[in-house]
Amino acid sequence: MSRISLFLRLNPINEKAKEELYEHLGTLSKVTQDTEPGVLRYSYATAYDPEDELIYMIEEYASQEAADDHMKTKEYSALVKWIGTGALGAGPAIQRIVPADPLINNFVRPQIALQQSNVALIYTEVIYHPGKAAAVLEHWKAVAKVSEDQELGTLLWGAWKDPGQDDRVFIVHAYESLEYLFKEHVNSQAMKNFKALGDEYVKEMNVLKLKVKGGFLYKKFE
Repeated sequence: MSRISLFLRLNPINEKAKEELYEHLGTLSKVTQDTEPGVLRYSYATAYDPEDELIYMIEEYASQEAADDHMKTKEYSALVKWIGTGALGAGPAIQRIVPADPLINNFVRPQIALQQSNVALIYTEVIYHPGKAAAVLEHWKAVAKVSEDQELGTLLWGAWKDPGQDDRVFIVHAYESLEYLFKEHVNSQAMKNFKALGDEYVKEMNVLKLKVKGGFLYKKFE
């Protein structure tokens, strides 16, 4: 059974549309958390950057069937109908991502459910020079293992790849605060080893720092 993971950028046309979108997402996240066991993650967030007015979403489904069932709900249909009114400036930009490597320690700590309103959610896009991705994945494995074993303030960490571009990887990670991210995680030896790779391996790296507004980042999966 293959999980489905999505990252979305939503662009409400004005403040009224933004508030209406929050209402739809709040209703949807409550329904998915309470009644859809196959929806493992359904969270929406805004950027720390005050000039970035987009709303970001991270969704994860246990299977394609779970994703299909979610889209059959009346709450999802209501959101689609609302989007059809033109309330989003450019429509949702959807990035489908898949696990980068089964050996990477993708993990989430259950306490994220209790701390979610304060967590710093980070979405990192890394583009490697051609042929370098496999070598760099070894460093990501080390970062993931240290994060899980030694950094209790690292609440979520997962590496994903762009199914359409072999040299692009996405890292979805969350911390108890931005201060913890920069003071503890960034200064770990594993992260220093990764940064030491330099421009020879990494062509481009883009980092989005997000504040969680609602939904959920953790659900027990059996």
